Amino acid sequence: MKLISESKELKFLFQDNLKWCDSLYFATAWASPIKGLFEKLLEERKKIKLGVVGIHFYQTHPDFIKEFIDDKKVKFIMQTSGTFHPKIYLFQRDEEWRLIVGSANLTNAAFSENSEVCIYIENKDDDNDDMIGYNALDILCKYKNQAESFDRKKFESYKATWAHQQKRIRSLSSEYGRKDNGSTKNASRPTFLRDLSWEDFFANVLNENKKEKGRFEKRVQLLKKVKELFQQKEANGRFKRFSDYPLEDRKLIAGLDVDLKGENGKILEWGLFGSMDGARKFYWYVVNESEKISDALECIPREGAVEREQYNEFVKRFRKLERVKLSTATRLLAMKRPDYFICVDKENSEGLSDFLGISNIINQKKEKIFDVYWDDVISRIRDFIWWNEKKPSDKTERFVWENRAAFFDSLFYKK
Repeated sequence: MKLISESKELKFLFQDNLKWCDSLYFATAWASPIKGLFEKLLEERKKIKLGVVGIHFYQTHPDFIKEFIDDKKVKFIMQTSGTFHPKIYLFQRDEEWRLIVGSANLTNAAFSENSEVCIYIENKDDDNDDMIGYNALDILCKYKNQAESFDRKKFESYKATWAHQQKRIRSLSSEYGRKDNGSTKNASRPTFLRDLSWEDFFANVLNENKKEKGRFEKRVQLLKKVKELFQQKEANGRFKRFSDYPLEDRKLIAGLDVDLKGENGKILEWGLFGSMDGARKFYWYVVNESEKISDALECIPREGAVEREQYNEFVKRFRKLERVKLSTATRLLAMKRPDYFICVDKENSEGLSDFLGISNIINQKKEKIFDVYWDDVISRIRDFIWWNEKKPSDKTERFVWENRAAFFDSLFYKK
């Protein structure tokens, strides 16, 4: 048994054991073609009895996937309630086995430049009748039941989306706030909110009541009412569109001054999660041409994952409106999908942007501002530990979890 902390030693051990073994089993969160090793893996691919690879955050390189399209032995985790994150490499030969387990994904970065730590174990190190090897194999086989093969259609779709996600991929390498000239703003600063557990994030959300007594409850009441609106259906079973709602309800969703009561009988604080009352042109569209807003909002699904292509189509349609702003667009997004989107306006943009290490987002160039919002705000939120944890069982916590991206606003809201 030994501890491995040098990438060169890790690469050597993997290559040496690949040559030694008859059978290879592995599971890794992400994979990419490792220089000098991937070719040898493909040469020995008959030895691969089982491989399970995650694709979360588009970290797995399409060139790796391409080599295993329609492969029944190397499969991929397409969907999961959390993040698929193991790194296990099991080599077998007759009755002997060798195991590498630790922090290293099957990626070029992990095997060349990252700081990784792994444990290398051989069957002779196991004093418990080879139970470590058997348990590792059992875990790997369980992963197989969650995985699927990539076919050509799925691959082409993944490859196209992966190409759009490169800024986000860089963010996982601490390249937050990288500009075209290569400079960064506070790129290496600890991102404590990213690393928070769900319990700590929830506690930070509740802390808003210290600024104003009952503000958290006011946020809850507003989101409950908006959620109720988005779940309404017509007599034919079709979900109502934004333009189908009465004017007062449209104004509530849009963040405009309106007197509507929540389920507690009190007037709702319509300005929480972004007040749009000063956006006069937006107000005019909400009142007079709400169908155009509906056309944009219908691009965003009511449940399930929100993909970049869907967001892009929303932006394309929303920008057809004159003098649109990021704040009005993101208010609508945060109300329809508060699990994915946060409203960005003058009351939170400075604190949020400073935390993310980017220039104030509302001051970004008009032609780039919507790309910056997705790449440098939403994509990063989806990387955070607290965003990816499982839905809690407690009723109040569960409600915050279901609206967790929108609630991120409460940590930066100035008023």
